Amino acid sequence: MRRMLFLLGCLLCAPVFAAAPGLDDLLTAFNGNFDSKMQWDMEDHADLLERDRHPWVMAVHTLIQNSALGPGVFYVEEFRNADPKRVVRQRVVRFSAEGDTVRMTQFGLKDAAKMHGAFRTPEKLATLTADDLSPMLGCDVIWRYDAAEVWEGEIPGKTCPAGASGRARYVQYRVTLSYPLYQRVDRELYADTDALASGFADELPTLHARVRYVP
Repeated sequence: MRRMLFLLGCLLCAPVFAAAPGLDDLLTAFNGNFDSKMQWDMEDHADLLERDRHPWVMAVHTLIQNSALGPGVFYVEEFRNADPKRVVRQRVVRFSAEGDTVRMTQFGLKDAAKMHGAFRTPEKLATLTADDLSPMLGCDVIWRYDAAEVWEGEIPGKTCPAGASGRARYVQYRVTLSYPLYQRVDRELYADTDALASGFADELPTLHARVRYVP
């Protein structure tokens, strides 16, 4: 069943760019709203236990128009079960071109609660400054455009730490993006053994399809 879902995700990655794309093409594909409800329903219909299903998550990527932060900057907010009150991720990310690759630098928010729902209130995003952000050191995502006409991003190596204490862990983060579909493997591994600490053992990505509206 999981392999079937993966193949479905690949089929949805239809060609978008006719020529070798640049940074603007990646920004266009990244911008917008994405919902994993289709995958949630398919796993539900396959009688998978809820604990074994990928979560139902909506991801909203909002381009920030803010001269203080510069171009290519997005506010990312994700929430569970189409409920904007159940926020599970808030970040600011900045894209910059580096030769044949693109770097996505990630930042946390010092006052995340204040920014809840900021994708609906552009004035909040317009007043953000660098002082409101906390750099996520070692968690830059390197993007490349592949022959299948999709973008692929990855945090290389074991550079992005996870957890504040205890046994050292790192974030394994891989993403595939086309205009209609956003697929992401985002899990934690133990630094000493690379054994799974959190996430899915089979590395099947969460499949988010582009949607027009959010609740």
